[in-house]
Amino acid sequence: MKPSPSQSANRRGGDTSLCLLDSWAGARRADRNRLLWAMIPATVLHMVLFALRLPVGEAAAVPAKPERPVVLIRQYRIKPPEPPPIREVIPPSPQPLHRTIPMPAIEESVIEPRIEPLPVPQIEIPADAEVVYIPAPPPPTVDAEPDGPILVTGEVVGPVKLFAPEPVYPRTARLAHVGGTVIVQATIDQRGEIVDLKVLRSRPLGLTDATLQAMRRWRYEPATLHGKPVAVLVTLTATYDVQ
Repeated sequence: MKPSPSQSANRRGGDTSLCLLDSWAGARRADRNRLLWAMIPATVLHMVLFALRLPVGEAAAVPAKPERPVVLIRQYRIKPPEPPPIREVIPPSPQPLHRTIPMPAIEESVIEPRIEPLPVPQIEIPADAEVVYIPAPPPPTVDAEPDGPILVTGEVVGPVKLFAPEPVYPRTARLAHVGGTVIVQATIDQRGEIVDLKVLRSRPLGLTDATLQAMRRWRYEPATLHGKPVAVLVTLTATYDVQ
């Protein structure tokens, strides 16, 4: 059976491609061989040049190191400063947790009356004048009672203290170390109660108020005149001691 024209053309084309590949491969092998033959003389030439430059029988000269500058450092020994002397610290003495607060001393005094003599006028009476004698008023009876509070003097028996709580020392005045004496004029009635208070000398930071508040609670056995209770005037004092 004969091949068709198309099959013959394909076969001829394949043969042509194979021939081209073979020629190309042969050219590559020829180029490689020429490159190898060219590298051999170049390698030999480089080896000869290297051998000529390398010194024979002498050690290669070692480059000298540059000299470094010499710096002299002188050390000095500095004596450290002496430490300050150690002072002995004495701890403060412990304070007691509870401190006793002194209570003010209460003093009671009586106002003494001061009687000054009155000047007696000199009256000239003519010799021929008629003299009329006016009788003196009768003395007061024993049963007569005074109209108001009187002073504790003469036949008046002073009041006797029955109940007298002490004033409370104000904390503000105690911390500020303020003290002193408060003087009060009091009226004690026929029942022994204080009905009127008049401050004669005051003190700051609540000392006067504390004194008046305490004195209003005081009770007395009333003063008597001829055995009967009477209202009297007395002077009361309260002293606050600063500790």
